Amino acid sequence: MNRSISSLIAFLIVLGITISIAIFVSRFIIGSMSLMYENPNRLLVSSKHVSALSPQIFRLEIVFSNPTKQAFCIKLDRVDFYTYSLSSSETVSVSQYSPAIVVASGSTINYEIVFRSSTIHSSGIMVAYFNMYNCTSIQLCRCNDSATYIEAIPIMFQLIKSP
Repeated sequence: MNRSISSLIAFLIVLGITISIAIFVSRFIIGSMSLMYENPNRLLVSSKHVSALSPQIFRLEIVFSNPTKQAFCIKLDRVDFYTYSLSSSETVSVSQYSPAIVVASGSTINYEIVFRSSTIHSSGIMVAYFNMYNCTSIQLCRCNDSATYIEAIPIMFQLIKSP
């Protein structure tokens, strides 16, 4: 009787350990897959920088990397500016200054835009909104009405203006 009870306890311990390992491994695999497939249409921002060239002229510099297997077209739509106190905000339409660019699969693109705004007078936070479009191929990649809109990509910058 003692032998069968100790065998049963040993069996339950081994079964519990096996189930725990199976749960851990399945969570790890599912977690890895969800990270990989959560948003396969994602451009990465390698670096970003904003500078005031003059009191009314600003330059945004962004490095986009495309680790996916498809090409994307991106176009800067607008820049929102918020003062640190959040007492005021401004929206600067920059689409007239912004060229559409293609970010090919596996490539890295340096994107730079210079724009004018007479409404930004102090330091604060800038948020640049890029519209991202799907490309069927590099040859057919155009940011026009036939392109499929995917999402807006907000990128935040800290603007420090000298007094």
